[in-house]
Amino acid sequence: MTVNPAQALANLMAYALSVELIHPDDYDYVYNKLCYMLGISTGQAEPIDLCFGRDDLEKLLKPLLDEAGHKGRYDSLSLAARERFAAQIMDVFMPHPSTLQTRFEALHAKHPRLATDDFYHRCVHSRYIRTDQIAANEAFESDSPYGTLKVTINLGKPEKDPRDIIKAATRQVSTYPACLLCKEHVGHDGAPDQPPRANHRIIRMRLGKDPFYLQYSPYAYYAEHAIVLHEKHVPMHIDAQTYERLFDFVDALPHYFIGSNADLPIVGGSMLSHEHYQGGLARFPIEEAKTCASIKQRTVTVERLHWPISTIKISGKARATVIKAADALRRFWQETCDSDHDIIPCTGTTRHNTVTLVVRKTDDMYTVYTMLRNNITTAERPDGRFHVHPCRHGIKKENIGLIEAMGWAILPGRLARDLQLIANYLDDPLQANEDTLAPYRDFIDFVSKQTRPNTHRMTWLKQQVGHVFAQALEDCAVFPQTAAGQRAFQSWMEAYDDNHKI
Repeated sequence: MTVNPAQALANLMAYALSVELIHPDDYDYVYNKLCYMLGISTGQAEPIDLCFGRDDLEKLLKPLLDEAGHKGRYDSLSLAARERFAAQIMDVFMPHPSTLQTRFEALHAKHPRLATDDFYHRCVHSRYIRTDQIAANEAFESDSPYGTLKVTINLGKPEKDPRDIIKAATRQVSTYPACLLCKEHVGHDGAPDQPPRANHRIIRMRLGKDPFYLQYSPYAYYAEHAIVLHEKHVPMHIDAQTYERLFDFVDALPHYFIGSNADLPIVGGSMLSHEHYQGGLARFPIEEAKTCASIKQRTVTVERLHWPISTIKISGKARATVIKAADALRRFWQETCDSDHDIIPCTGTTRHNTVTLVVRKTDDMYTVYTMLRNNITTAERPDGRFHVHPCRHGIKKENIGLIEAMGWAILPGRLARDLQLIANYLDDPLQANEDTLAPYRDFIDFVSKQTRPNTHRMTWLKQQVGHVFAQALEDCAVFPQTAAGQRAFQSWMEAYDDNHKI
């Protein structure tokens, strides 16, 4: 049925009350603010008696956005302008950053989980975290020699409107904020090359000696996908101070993990220009990895994991001792040279050895996962000697960052369509579109050699995608998953132990 604007706004207000975005005492104030934004001049209406769910927000906003576009409150032909206006509407329901900071700290004093639950709840119900689009992702699990891996086909991020791309081409690139991670995005309306962030909020934290900010990812890949960003626009860098920061974080929010991408191109994350970490509530496949060998160093345990990327796990109850052991491992790796395995620590002044880090605190036990990375390139492998092999680029070509190094694949949205085309080809090669399938020739050759059980063909095909992802992680191993490679890895761990007694 048709809902008039006043009625649509009343429904949205009822939603905001039901999910506790606003206090009843703020009802008239927020309502009047939105009336002005939306051009509604009639009095208040009674809301329709609805039982609201998390996914109802899009339906409640639609008539208001449609009406505002019709009245010229934004360019109704631009998807970006519509998103910007929607963020502005939801910003009215959000407290000022200082108010939210005070609330977070008060709840944290009672229990850390209360603070993050409240902050996350507000980010979801204010439409900053796009649960509607996240729900569009395809997710499945895949068995591997290293345990069960997770796979997400990323369909959540919206495609860019061609109209907005044309407009962006004729405009100067924004220089404020400096990048997508800068704290100045709080309350920012966005730009042609920047997403709208009017309803965006962050929480200040001190990690080590520096101020950082906690925020959530709008397009989360896992439960409570958090980003922890430096106050200043400074480049990624892993050193002894990094461990202090990561441990401060898990001390403050012990129900969350935190991790750092490697700080070099190819093996690092996509945003190396701004110091940041990722954390959240989820558990990852690497945390279930089996131990191949272990060494006891007084109060810490050092384990070599059965994991596709060469990984050392260090655990113990004494914070300072675990940090000392983990940082010693990092420094020992940075100096490692092993020409038999193409491990070259540096060429000239260019460093190649680095690490990907994950830290978790369980009860009073600290655990640090150190994944050994190297970004050297060769004539045969210009994308990186320890990057995903070209034969697997149809499935995964992008850098293997923190999330994927932990065993959770983030694969391109094109696979949702193209896997069906591959399945059709396997059933009837004569019906294939050669141009579309060209990037997948290696994958098709791979699956053609596999025995197909009597199961649903798409379920089986997705399992093959998971197997290729496991191989992609193996490509990144500095010590290969061969008998000789693992012997070399064991010798390296023992050399570390000999040189760095705690």
